[in-house]
Amino acid sequence: MTSGSTIYLGAAQHMVQYFTAIGHPCPRYSNPADFYVDLTSIDRQSREQEVATREKAQSLAALFREKVRGFDDFLWRAEARDLGEGTCPESRALPQDTDQPPTPIELPGAMQQFTMLIRRQIFNDFRDLPTLLIHGAEACLMSLVIGFLYYGHGAIKLSFMDTAALLFMIGALIPFNVVLDVIAKCHSERAMLYYELEDGLYTPGPYFFTKILGELPEHCVYIIIYAMPTYWLANLHPSLEPFLLHFLLVWLVVFCCRIMALGAAALLPTFHTSSFFGNALYNSFYLTGGFMISLDNLWTVPAWISKVSFLRWCFEGLMQIQFKGHTYHVGVGNFTIPIPGDLILSSMGLNSHPLYTIYLILIGIGGGFMILYYVALRFIKQKSDQDW
Repeated sequence: MTSGSTIYLGAAQHMVQYFTAIGHPCPRYSNPADFYVDLTSIDRQSREQEVATREKAQSLAALFREKVRGFDDFLWRAEARDLGEGTCPESRALPQDTDQPPTPIELPGAMQQFTMLIRRQIFNDFRDLPTLLIHGAEACLMSLVIGFLYYGHGAIKLSFMDTAALLFMIGALIPFNVVLDVIAKCHSERAMLYYELEDGLYTPGPYFFTKILGELPEHCVYIIIYAMPTYWLANLHPSLEPFLLHFLLVWLVVFCCRIMALGAAALLPTFHTSSFFGNALYNSFYLTGGFMISLDNLWTVPAWISKVSFLRWCFEGLMQIQFKGHTYHVGVGNFTIPIPGDLILSSMGLNSHPLYTIYLILIGIGGGFMILYYVALRFIKQKSDQDW
């Protein structure tokens, strides 16, 4: 129970008998489970209490090893020992194993830790199935609302500004919902994470990869549910290649936003400060995304922010998929004027990099947030808000 050391392993109905025999009887009218969990827990309220309770727990673990010596299954049985004589010497007089000096407990390998953590996360996610269904329904509803807003224009193409607004909304709406959801989930796990890291049950590395990779299946399903209805209802380019490029960009921008939220949750101690920081970052990326104001008209500080804005690169990529290499026809009275899509992109400052470079930039931004998240996990104590 303490840092992975076994204090008692046996039948539940024999637990009180065992601890009574070693000098720790359960008080009358007390719950044995609560009493013995408290007896074997590490008290971290002060350094002195932590040292004392850790020594007591190690003594209890050493005594248990002594009592089950010779049992192949490491299981204590009441009938295998004569425990009816009353009490044994107090735990301060515990017998020591002189033949084999105690060896430090070795952690499982990184892959075993990762496997254990990923199983736990998948189990917890499916145990909270209603939340998964609500998230899926939310993505579907948002997609249908946006799609039907732009549906029904028939053979008449959307105006250029309507299409640009649609593409920016597709790239910016879902990430906004992700920020608070991820931060809230991280802070709900934070107290458990702190104590498990302090007890050495696993290291930050496997937990980091679990958080990065554990929700990818849910992430992919979420983006599919969100991206498909809007794309076809709004009558964007119907061929397969533009749709796949569009889907990958939306996937990357939501992934970047998710990693940014993980980093914000790990950096700051409370949900309120993390959500404020995450929303402030997101809003700065939103305002410098290239739709609210042309990128060419940004002054120095916003221009630098736009370079790391995943919303800006997503918007630029989506615009290139829809307009680059195509001719856009504008109706003026009885005349139709063809305008090259590249000219439209250049006028908005959205033609500065080729499409493949935009994907690489988004991957780089996501990698930068991943480094930030790992450093925060590694060097910042992940105490819950009530412990600060």
